[in-house]
Amino acid sequence: MSRPYDLPRHRPPRGGRAGGTLSTIRSTLRASRGSVISAATLAVASAGAALASPMLVRQLVIDLGAGRSPLAAAGALAALVLAGAFTSGMSSFLLGRVGERGIAVVRGSIVSRVLHLPLLDVRRMGGGELAARAVADTAHLRSLIDVGVTAVPVSVLIVVVSLVLMGLLDWLLLVVVVATFAFAAMTMRGLLRAVRRGNAAQQSALGRLTEAFVAALGSLVAIKVLRAERLTASPITVHAQEAAEAAVGGLRAQAFIAPLVGLSQQVAIIAVLATSGARLAAGELNPSDFVAFLMYLFQLVSPLMTIASGMARVQAGASAAARIDEVLGRRPEEPGPAVEPDHRPASVVLELRSVFAGYGSDDALRGVTLLIPARGLTAIVGASGAGKSTIFGVFERFLVPRAGSVLLHGQDLRRWPLRTVRTRIAYVDQACTLLADTIRQNLAVGCPVRPDDETLMGVLREVDLVDAVASLPGGLDARLGRGNDLSGGQRQRLALARALLSPADVVLLDEPTSHLDGINEHRLLEVLRRLVLSRAVVVATHSPSIVARAHHIIVLRDGVTLVAGSHDELIKTSPDYCELIRA
Repeated sequence: MSRPYDLPRHRPPRGGRAGGTLSTIRSTLRASRGSVISAATLAVASAGAALASPMLVRQLVIDLGAGRSPLAAAGALAALVLAGAFTSGMSSFLLGRVGERGIAVVRGSIVSRVLHLPLLDVRRMGGGELAARAVADTAHLRSLIDVGVTAVPVSVLIVVVSLVLMGLLDWLLLVVVVATFAFAAMTMRGLLRAVRRGNAAQQSALGRLTEAFVAALGSLVAIKVLRAERLTASPITVHAQEAAEAAVGGLRAQAFIAPLVGLSQQVAIIAVLATSGARLAAGELNPSDFVAFLMYLFQLVSPLMTIASGMARVQAGASAAARIDEVLGRRPEEPGPAVEPDHRPASVVLELRSVFAGYGSDDALRGVTLLIPARGLTAIVGASGAGKSTIFGVFERFLVPRAGSVLLHGQDLRRWPLRTVRTRIAYVDQACTLLADTIRQNLAVGCPVRPDDETLMGVLREVDLVDAVASLPGGLDARLGRGNDLSGGQRQRLALARALLSPADVVLLDEPTSHLDGINEHRLLEVLRRLVLSRAVVVATHSPSIVARAHHIIVLRDGVTLVAGSHDELIKTSPDYCELIRA
């Protein structure tokens, strides 16, 4: 059997709880352990070069004082400096590469998780907010790898070894230095907490900004027609200001970290000079040891700055990881059992029994009971808000009923694999949603086997789209969106053509004539006439021409089934149906 020609290529997420962002990063590090080990080794080698340099300077001073040639010490020092620069650069590159690959894995996990979430969860979170977490928040994760894995640990190593060597050179001066930097460390803890709070607030504000901006782009036509550019931009600008204010709060704290470290170094240098002056004069401190000690003191600033700024970046990465985990930790749609239940062909393909369901706190369906024949055209009619689209959501398992039963071929819908349900029940939504892809891919997606061009052109001919597609650059391979697009009616017919290609037992059409003129509505009726010979077609519609041709009609009002029957029967027996038809 051929593999289904479908867009999703990765396995759906399993289980209710994702492994978490940090777990994904750890897995990435394990998978790239060779690069990580090499990067760590090079970073340690660079640190070793930095730690050895003051000792070579000390030897250089000794050689000069003794009248010996300094060339050997100077050459070794130059080689050590160059080696340290090279190893540091290579370490940063290797870790940067691992970091980018890790971010790509996390972004792929977010995309896969979101696409497998229940539709209601995605709508509640908002597309813009989810996009911000997949793009902006993941960018902060780099710091957890390139800073957290080597930069901070190696800087800590440099500081510790430097302090040990400084103690060996002169323990009294070391006490002066440690006392000076200890005060700065206590102050820095408060600054880092402020940085963390600022980063978290900024990321939340950026999520709201992205959500509002994406929504505005989706409504751009209406915004322009209503001349509402300024009105729409105003709340988005407020979100941008909130993000800026949150960032300023973090930057205010972060801005004082470097001056604090620099001030501590200056105080330490002054204290060391004041303490060492008399000791040098008394011969208690060797000049070469003093020079080496000062060099270690100067070198302390760089690793201390790396630790301070690195911890701030790690805080930002941890905040981003927490926001990402809110997405990865959500339960995906239940895939259902692995195999179909035993079933036999019957006269009824779909059935609702006393179903209560809704997208909010109030039920849009209140005890709805209805039958969908296995062949023919069924029309679901009712005023706007009666629950027609909600019924389609229940059929497609976008919405789980609060009470009642949904049956497919006589078996409870929960006993069917989710993929099988959506293979057997095709759906053309009211917006005629198409993929941002080629026309070929839009038609072929969901087909059991990839259709050839002749099949694709045949179905386009059925919906009268051959000329429209031929006029686009690339024909079947024209990518929809941006410069190449179809009109509203053409998009609707393309969505219908996709449903025609599917092997579904049932085709759900939500207001299929909303973008069609009289001629194309007539073409649609011809397509439906052929389609109902082999499968069930269910149409939620206000179109009298479709309703009049329906074999079975279900009338809804306020989420309740009022009556069902044929057009002739309902005209004679149902005042509510007659009122709808007159309307």
